[in-house]
Amino acid sequence: MRHPAKYCDDFIPLFARLLGGTPAVLDPMAGTGKLARIKGFGYQGEVLCNDILDWEDAKDPAVDRWTFCDAARLPYQDGSVPAVCTSPTYGNKMGEHRAAVPGQRIFTYRAGAGRELDPENTGRMEWGRKYRDKHLDIYRELVRVLAPGGIMVVNVSDFIRRGRVVEVAEWHRQALLCLGLNCCEDLRVPTRRMRLGANWSVRVDHERIMAFRKPAAAEEAAA
Repeated sequence: MRHPAKYCDDFIPLFARLLGGTPAVLDPMAGTGKLARIKGFGYQGEVLCNDILDWEDAKDPAVDRWTFCDAARLPYQDGSVPAVCTSPTYGNKMGEHRAAVPGQRIFTYRAGAGRELDPENTGRMEWGRKYRDKHLDIYRELVRVLAPGGIMVVNVSDFIRRGRVVEVAEWHRQALLCLGLNCCEDLRVPTRRMRLGANWSVRVDHERIMAFRKPAAAEEAAA
């Protein structure tokens, strides 16, 4: 098993800065748990990771706690998580649910896992209604478990389909705003993309890292 879409190394110090001072952070769609590398950039809290699939041969040893379940059904109480940091799947062709073919390079979650994925795994969902509905369910759950005043950091990216940009990142931003979070930082970080597939010569040249704040209890009451 080889996870096909780990965090870019350049993102880790940015996450550490955005999450600084929080006593714990949860990545609900953690993959291999690479988020735990923020500890090497001064983060002193606990790193809690969850994924619907156990990538057992590649988990980061610095993770403090693992759980394995659907991110829309987390085993945490209301308002119990100080911070969340995660990278949803992007809805691009990596969500094609087909196995690797000998002699062919296929970068999909299904190929990386080497087996069928759970029907609720977003790694098998390309951009469309099912993708959006599932991520709304996940975000409702994350807002539920996030503590009042807590921070949520989301890394996501647009992609090219049929020569046009699909504005995935803006959809995620608007979804979280509609759920009552406030956007406090929105970074466009240049990244080197894979030059594969039908749109190999055209790629979105950056990813988005957005930080949101859940209103404190007093603010919610006033609203």
